[in-house]
Amino acid sequence: RALDRLAYIRQPDTEIEICSSQQGLAGFARGEGIWQGLSPDDRIEQLNLVADLTEELYPRLRWTLHNGREVHSVPVTIFGPHRAAVYAGHMYLVFNTTEHIRVLTRQFDDLVRQATVHAHEFAEHARGLISEVTS
Repeated sequence: RALDRLAYIRQPDTEIEICSSQQGLAGFARGEGIWQGLSPDDRIEQLNLVADLTEELYPRLRWTLHNGREVHSVPVTIFGPHRAAVYAGHMYLVFNTTEHIRVLTRQFDDLVRQATVHAHEFAEHARGLISEVTS
């Protein structure tokens, strides 16, 4: 299944934009919270993988980081102008109305505008977090 997603991302007409908190990625590197118990080797491997993929696929894959102390967002996925989903724990709330999709798209755009790590900087930043990986 992961290989199918990777094949999809590599298609020339696919564009994906991701925005997450800087603190969330740093917490992953340090093995905090839900990542506690994931081995340092696995975390290093994943940081290298996302760095490699974002370098390979940029600009079709753009991953930015915002300061989670200044801005918070629940996980949102925008599927173009026709559908958006909000992750609410064990379920997704799916919106098909233009008005709702526009609101969620504006929220996502605001996160990207407030990025502290821009898409062209992401790979270097992810590799830099490897020094924070702890046992």
